[in-house]
Amino acid sequence: MKNVPDQGTCYFSDLSVFEDFKRELTSAFKNSDFRDITVNKVSEDVIVFFEFAESPTDLEVSHSITKNVVQAFGGEYHPGIN
Repeated sequence: MKNVPDQGTCYFSDLSVFEDFKRELTSAFKNSDFRDITVNKVSEDVIVFFEFAESPTDLEVSHSITKNVVQAFGGEYHPGIN
């Protein structure tokens, strides 16, 4: 699974939080062992791309970090390609 990209989809009822969410998520990853993350806004969704997964454990941890930040902003997170 080395260097295999994965993504998760974040749903928010109000995307005005996008820039704050992106800043907070980036900060959360800087405070972890994972640093290679890309966040893009796509229509009504926010797509979070994980580009660093080298093991299933890494992927689980990265999804957990994202889920916590998304929920703090009142959103819903679905790991994996939907």
